[in-house]
Amino acid sequence: MTAELSRRIFLKGSAVAGVGLTLRFALPGPWGASEAAAASAFEPNASLTITPDGLVTVHISKAEMGQGVGTALAEIVAEELEADWKDIRVDYPTSDPKYGLMLTGGSWSVNWTFDTLSRAGAAARIMLVDAAANRFKVPAAECAAVRSIVRHLPTGRSISYGEIVAKVPITKTLSEDDLKKIALKKPAEYKVIGQWIPRLDIPEKTTGKAKFGIDTFVPGMAYAKVAYPPTREGAKRTAVDDSAARKVKGYLKTVVTPDLVAVVATSYESAVKARDALKVTWDRGPNANVSTESIFRDFAQKAADPGGGVEWHNAGDVKAGLAQAARTHAATYT
Repeated sequence: MTAELSRRIFLKGSAVAGVGLTLRFALPGPWGASEAAAASAFEPNASLTITPDGLVTVHISKAEMGQGVGTALAEIVAEELEADWKDIRVDYPTSDPKYGLMLTGGSWSVNWTFDTLSRAGAAARIMLVDAAANRFKVPAAECAAVRSIVRHLPTGRSISYGEIVAKVPITKTLSEDDLKKIALKKPAEYKVIGQWIPRLDIPEKTTGKAKFGIDTFVPGMAYAKVAYPPTREGAKRTAVDDSAARKVKGYLKTVVTPDLVAVVATSYESAVKARDALKVTWDRGPNANVSTESIFRDFAQKAADPGGGVEWHNAGDVKAGLAQAARTHAATYT
């Protein structure tokens, strides 16, 4: 499995969606094609879903931690999908193998997903344009998509993405080679990426409706808060007095390990209050006297030691260069 959604998995998702829609229209029954299409959403691949009301939901496989990754990845899909930004929504799926390694870190989210999400949006656009062309009974080459609408250029006839999903059979599928051959936009052609766009998560965070990890709740769940030692390496607890913590409403139990102490309670607030009521005696261990000042002093000594550290690259004569310089600057970074 690659770190990101592979083209094979992407293709599988696309093919399944395409076949599902095609079969749905071919099955006998009381519904016509339009009614059958209106009963479901269009899911061309694992990255997005379009519903009959025209809303486009981009499925974000990265964690939103305040860095705006949800909006950034949605922009990538919207750009190639030719979607109207007002129609874009995002959600955050739970762990699923089809999304590959759902890892967030290193400022890699956009870099890792840009090509995959671009092709996901472009593939969906191609499918929608093909369906609209079939509806108009014209070549797909005569149609163009813009702002969630497919327009027949010679006549001006148009149909929205939502209306296509609701009323038109979407039967086109794309092979792995087709996906590779999709010509993506050049930066000069971008309409969404690079523009000032309001972040999608701001309204819910402003109103308090946004859900964070701390908002997760399942019946019967408990909350724990940890009492950490004053020094993190080598410190050990020597005694724990939780008599005051036990009096806190909602207290459930105290968990004691050699180097950590925690309390469990029926609510987050109770857990915090009980944790703060603990009286823990610590053996600070070998790092009892470590401080910010001592760490900086130790680093300064190592930096001044010509034999210290690990040499990754050595080119030129630094000492000779400094000696010949008309002006030099020195700075210490902490």
